[in-house]
Amino acid sequence: TNSDSSDGGESRIIWPERPGTEYDAVSLDPIIDYCNGLCGEFRLDGGRLSYDPFVEIGFIMVGQDSNGMDIAVDVSNWEGICIQYTADIAFKLLLDLGDSVNKTMEYDVPMVNIPKSYAGANRCFLWRDFQRAGWGRGTHITGEEAAKQLVKIRFKLQSKDGTAGYFSIISLGTVKGNRK
Repeated sequence: TNSDSSDGGESRIIWPERPGTEYDAVSLDPIIDYCNGLCGEFRLDGGRLSYDPFVEIGFIMVGQDSNGMDIAVDVSNWEGICIQYTADIAFKLLLDLGDSVNKTMEYDVPMVNIPKSYAGANRCFLWRDFQRAGWGRGTHITGEEAAKQLVKIRFKLQSKDGTAGYFSIISLGTVKGNRK
């Protein structure tokens, strides 16, 4: 998980269970077991921020090598990502290429906007649907190119100060095999 705390924000996620296992103090396994997915409350608190507050949840695709460097993986054969979820606000699904590549893009990584859904939704996005927001002037990498060097998938909930609500990520899957 990540939040706006490094810039003075006080946003947070309130988990329904305490994270951590005997093997990994930050593991989300207890939450995943409780929610049959990943769920929690979010509270966006801008504190001293000059931008809208946020929280993020990320999933590392493979892990790190023996030097602590993120391992990128080619998932282009997935054709895209499907997500089943509920969320009280719209959020973003970002393709994270690791710190060194993200920096060359000025952190303007390929992403899609996912609409809020109180009742639950199932949406699929092709790699070409993932676009940079456009504010970064760095290296341009498309969603298709990002899928060939993916390190993490991140969900970003960002809105006005004082926004609070609930989210649940019920399942993540590939577009390939999800077509009717």
